[in-house]
Amino acid sequence: MRSRSPNDDGSAPRADSAAAPDPARTRSSIEAEGDSASRTGVRYRAPPDVLDALARVFDDPHIDRIAVVYRPWYVATHLACIGARRGSVTRFGRIYTNIPEHIFFRLDGHVLHEYFHVVQQWGRERMTRLGYLLEWRRREREAADFVAANLVRYQALRDAASRRIAPDRST
Repeated sequence: MRSRSPNDDGSAPRADSAAAPDPARTRSSIEAEGDSASRTGVRYRAPPDVLDALARVFDDPHIDRIAVVYRPWYVATHLACIGARRGSVTRFGRIYTNIPEHIFFRLDGHVLHEYFHVVQQWGRERMTRLGYLLEWRRREREAADFVAANLVRYQALRDAASRRIAPDRST
C-alpha cells in the first residue's frame, strides 16, 4: 500500500528506457493549474516497456487500467503516519505517488511493489481499507516477498521489451 522510499530494495534508479517527463505535465505546470490539480492529481503515462513487463509478471493483459496519479499532498499526509516523506499509496485500481514521473517508472522495485498491492491485494484478493489496516505488516511483507522473487524477471522482461519497442538506431 505504501513504500517508505523509492530505493528500499537497494536498487539504483534505471537510467535506460525511463519515461521522459511530459513537458505539458511538469511540476511548474501542475502548480500553475492551482489547487484543482493537487486535489485531483495528474495521471502518469507508463512507458511501453514497463507496461509490457508488468503485464507478463502479473499475467494481466489489461495492466494499463491501473492509474498512477501524482497527488503529493494526499500521499504526504498518509506517509507522515509512518515517518516517510516520499513514496506511494495504493487503492483499488490506483497508485497515488509524490514521486515525479521521470523517476517513478525507473524505480523497478518500487513499481513492482505498488503494482502488487493493486493487482493482487486490492484486485484479486479484494482487500479493503480496513483489511489493510488490520493486517498491514503481512500485506507489506507479501509485497516485499513478491518483489524479491520477481524483480530480476521483471527487469529482464523490461529490458527485452525496450529492445523490441525501441526503434532501430543502426541505420
